[in-house]
Amino acid sequence: MRETSFSKGKIFEIHTPIFFKGKSLGSVLVGVNQSVLLQAQSFARERIFWLCASILLVAVVGVIGISIVITRSIRELASGVEDLEQGKWGRPLRVFSRDELGKLTESFNKMSRTIMEQQEEVSKYTRQLQALSENAPFGMVMIDQEGIFKYINSKFKELFGYDLKDIPDGKTWFRKAYPDPAIDTRSFQPGFMTWKV
Repeated sequence: MRETSFSKGKIFEIHTPIFFKGKSLGSVLVGVNQSVLLQAQSFARERIFWLCASILLVAVVGVIGISIVITRSIRELASGVEDLEQGKWGRPLRVFSRDELGKLTESFNKMSRTIMEQQEEVSKYTRQLQALSENAPFGMVMIDQEGIFKYINSKFKELFGYDLKDIPDGKTWFRKAYPDPAIDTRSFQPGFMTWKV
């Protein structure tokens, strides 16, 4: 290979002899202008740049697309949990995929439906119990573990003349029901109908 300079640049010459059956048939001389090589090199670099840029763009779009698909399911689940927590369950969550997140969303829908059905059953029984207690022929009081009266039915009010404002707890009830100071109401135990005299 030989480099030759001329007024418009350089030429690279490649000289190769040709032999056939040990005899020289001649030679081949190829000359390439340096500007053509530089132009081909620039074209190849530009092609490589655009190819890499295209691959990078497709990768970024793919990552964004995958993250949107994944986070969409997670956002839907988070929204459903918040709605259920606030008691605003009305619609099943959309299932966006058949992967683990999709199965989790389906399970959440089943669980939410079960919770809402059970909550409706409890509400139904509460209404029935309330109707029974209001119409009971005897006085009824609901007392919590601390001895605080939570409910007094109308028959109790009719029989004894007290409502929740008058007797908020068991000790107050005994002081009003048994105003005799000989009865020691301090030993009254919430949840037990016993006291010491």
